[in-house]
Formats: sequence, structure tokens, C-alpha cells
Amino acid sequence: MPFKVFSRIADRYDLANRLLSFGSDLFWRKALIRELKRIQPNPKRFLDIACGSGDVLALAKEKYPKGVGFVGLDPCGEMIEVAQKKVGSFSFLIRGQAENLPFKGGSFDIVSVSFGVRNFSDRLGGIREIFRVLKPKGVLGVLEFSPPEKGNLFLKLGWFYTERLVPLLGGIIAGDRSAYEYLARSIAQFPKAKDFVREVESVGFKTLEVRKFPPSPAVLYLFEKPGGKR
Repeated sequence: MPFKVFSRIADRYDLANRLLSFGSDLFWRKALIRELKRIQPNPKRFLDIACGSGDVLALAKEKYPKGVGFVGLDPCGEMIEVAQKKVGSFSFLIRGQAENLPFKGGSFDIVSVSFGVRNFSDRLGGIREIFRVLKPKGVLGVLEFSPPEKGNLFLKLGWFYTERLVPLLGGIIAGDRSAYEYLARSIAQFPKAKDFVREVESVGFKTLEVRKFPPSPAVLYLFEKPGGKR
């Protein structure tokens, strides 16, 4: 289902993201890159999984110095075509899935996943693969939507917008309401932030930071693979 969803809306994906989030999607991605650069200022290789239209790769290129090897991976060929136009030749893009990464162990200093973990067919399997391809002291940055853990009015309004209004508005903007109904369902089925942290830690990661962006359900997670020296 996810591959078909994204292939249908690939050419309208960026526009829909900007409008539906009121521009916050770029703010969240910039926060991700800023924190990754703070923790890992001089990476040699940077992998963005579920790279989508290439926003994270483009932002990372602006922040990091020359010489970083950027790689983007996505299971949707149509999304890779959109990303290629945005990132040009500075990033190597490949079609593939997180659950079966085509890289040797210890290949990357940084792995990022923005709003893609929900679409892993095997979430723990994908996280284990990320752990495998990261170097010791490598950093995993995740942006993901999680259902709110507490029910104050502020968060309830944000959740109402995400669950009820986004499918309606997404259908109008992107011309595919079912794609945004899938988005709402996948968020509702995703673990709450504290439960997702436990899942990732069960693979062997150390949690560095969890940052929320209320009233939206967006959460920024930063993890480290233990061992070695940075």
C-alpha cells in the first residue's frame, strides 16, 4: 500500500506537505539537520532512508562541508525521480527498503529517516538494519508522527486536525484523499513516543534526545550506536 500511495502523489508531495503543515515540515527537517550537525559535525557518509522528494538531503548539503558522501534510499521510483531533480549530482539515490539495506556494516556516520518509519513493513527489522550499517558512535535521527500521550486541549486540537482535516484537505490539494486517509491511519497505529524509544533501545541504540513539536504529532528522536570514538 505505501508504495502505491506515494507513487500517486509524488509530483504533488512537496506542495501538499507545505500547505498541510503550514510550512512546519521544513522547520522540523531543519531542526533534524541542525541537531545531527551538532552531534556529528564531520561525517564522511550520510544516509537518508525514505528520502522521498529529497528535502533532507538538500538541507543537509547546505549545512555540511564539502566531502560528505550523501546517499538517499526510497522504495518508490517516482519519488526518487522527484528527488533527483532537487539534489542533482551531489547525492547518490538508490531504490530500496530499510529492511534490506544494500550496504556493508559500519558504512555510515549518520542515518536519518523523516516520516518513513511508519511505512517500514517490518519496523524492528528496519531499525536493526540501520544499526548494522551505522559505524560505532554513529547517529540515527528520526522524524516521525506519534499519537499524543496526553490529552490536553492543545494536543487534542492538533490530533483532530491530523486525523480528520488532513485527509479532507490532502484530497483537495493532492487529488488523492485515500493517500491522506492512509497517513492518518498509519499515525494512529504508530507507537507513542515513549514506546517507540523502547523499541529502538531494544535493538541496542542509546537515546540522546526526544523533542516534540506540539500541537502537531511530530517528534524528533536522536539515537546513538554505542562503541568506538567519534
